[in-house]
Amino acid sequence: MKKTNPYISIIVCTFNGSKKVSRCLESLINQNYSREKYEIIAVNDGSTDNTLKILNKYPVKIVNHLKNLGICAARNSGLQNASGSIIAYTDDDCIADRNWLQNLAKHFGKNVMAVGGITVSYSQKTLMEKYMSETGYGNPTPIDFAKSKNPVNRFFVYLKDMFSPLIISNIDPIPVLSIYTLNASFKKKILNRAGGWIAGFDFREDSEMCDRLNRLFPDKKILFTRNAIITHKHRVSFRHFLKQTFTRSENTLKYYVKDNKIPPFFPFPILFVITTILALRVSLSLGIISFILLPQLLYSWWFMKFIRNYKGFYLLFPYIQISLELSTILGMIRGFIKLKMEKYK
Repeated sequence: MKKTNPYISIIVCTFNGSKKVSRCLESLINQNYSREKYEIIAVNDGSTDNTLKILNKYPVKIVNHLKNLGICAARNSGLQNASGSIIAYTDDDCIADRNWLQNLAKHFGKNVMAVGGITVSYSQKTLMEKYMSETGYGNPTPIDFAKSKNPVNRFFVYLKDMFSPLIISNIDPIPVLSIYTLNASFKKKILNRAGGWIAGFDFREDSEMCDRLNRLFPDKKILFTRNAIITHKHRVSFRHFLKQTFTRSENTLKYYVKDNKIPPFFPFPILFVITTILALRVSLSLGIISFILLPQLLYSWWFMKFIRNYKGFYLLFPYIQISLELSTILGMIRGFIKLKMEKYK
């Protein structure tokens, strides 16, 4: 018996997205999926520019918030107005491959509650775009991260993912721990039974949702497929991405504290800082040598890629990665301090 395509609701949440939402909607309108079998819901989350005017030009269902309520409220508004049995999410700065919807839909079965796809960079002109493309920015979390709360075990899983990223796996689809909402789809009844999206998360709301689904429905799977492709316009400024990482890490800590989990374990930046300080106490030249060479040794997978490909930008990636991981640590420390201050108010 031939499997029929499910009716799907695609939800795009936007806030002041007038400069980017058009290309997103055009890619969704032109999907290689029967137009009678899907709808597009655009949630305008209190935009103050001409986003609403642009949305009205397209054959989409519009949900309009009079003021900005945040991403979780926007996702819930889309969910509440959706007619599909499958809910697909993407962002207003994303462009969907023509076969995106088809390649998500075909993997839904009885024991599958969510399917996510691969996210690729819009271009690779800048160093940051190259870095995010190589590190699989926006792609799913390996299921191995859920096997143990032991920080040492999680560190080894981190190393394994660095040397052999999930996105190069020969298995497709593959079970994963979580997927991200710039390229994700869920069974509507599963989202509703889970209670929808929890307000208060400006970031990591997708990880929180996937963790909740894994707890509530342990017999069901979250799958990742490389064939469902979303192109994303990554941040091109290192300074901006560093600042964003620091700010978002506060929400990262909130996500881990909420579920009584151990935050990510990044020993390399701490080792780098301590070693460099000790080296500087011996001599300035030794401190400079430590500062330059230690990231190359700690993040040796980038040097190995340089040897294989002879592309100079790989030699710069260790400095980007150590900066971002250090920014994550500092952001979570700041988040921890703020949580403690709020507790004792």
